[in-house]
Amino acid sequence: MAARCILQLGRTTRHLTVVLTCCRSLVSVSIPEALQRRPKRPLNAYFIFSQEHMSHLQQENFDLSITELTKLMAERYRQLDESTREKYARHAQEASEKWKQNMQYYAQALTDDEKLQIQRYYEAKQEEAQKRQKRLEARARRANMPARHLSAYSFFVKDFISIHKSTYSQPRETIRAAAQQWNQMSEEEKEPYVDSSAEDKIRYDNEMAQYESEKPAKPPRRPPTSFALFVKEKMSSVQGSSIQQVAEQWRNMTDEEKKGYKDMAAGLREQYEMEKVGNDEKRSS
Repeated sequence: MAARCILQLGRTTRHLTVVLTCCRSLVSVSIPEALQRRPKRPLNAYFIFSQEHMSHLQQENFDLSITELTKLMAERYRQLDESTREKYARHAQEASEKWKQNMQYYAQALTDDEKLQIQRYYEAKQEEAQKRQKRLEARARRANMPARHLSAYSFFVKDFISIHKSTYSQPRETIRAAAQQWNQMSEEEKEPYVDSSAEDKIRYDNEMAQYESEKPAKPPRRPPTSFALFVKEKMSSVQGSSIQQVAEQWRNMTDEEKKGYKDMAAGLREQYEMEKVGNDEKRSS
């Protein structure tokens, strides 16, 4: 019981740490006020149709789940005749044109300070996404890694808890009593636990060696597209540029102007494919 309580306490502490870390992350990448004013992207034809008919569809099929209702809505949209589809497509196009116009007004009204705030926000979001990906990768690695070896004191505490599990009512009291007894023990009394720890260290080293030998090679990172290379260059060189402005600049470029970025992306893609083949050959050998 005491051991289970200690384990639960540890899990609770780790959970609180994760929650606090997430809260700090949310504060650090809070959405700037200027970005909250940005016009919302309009709905496409299907979502306009869905928005109009979802309430009626729910009343007709109140026993269906959201997933089932969505599938049914998609099926009804596919069954629309051509003229009805064109009507929703026309509504979506009109909304898109109005949004583009509003986006131009919005971009023109932004101050340099607001542009800088938006740029820093996206940079912070990207950095947070990269950190989250690294945490997920590290968690996946730890899940498959051998259990770490126990110290001599840890072996002693396990024995102490199994012997005195009914003596103490609180886990904290059990741990305190174990620590006091450990500190009063002679080196000779500790020797069996030291030997157990040394044996466990050998076990861990052997399993880690096996784990490292079987660990698959890290796959190469996917290469950026020509557009991504252009965005990276412009965002780093032109202070205060927004993603929307850079994207608009890319759309207005000629094929000849884009050629350099496309050639660079093709070279990175070829290098990626070669590294990928090399990793596949290592994995199969």
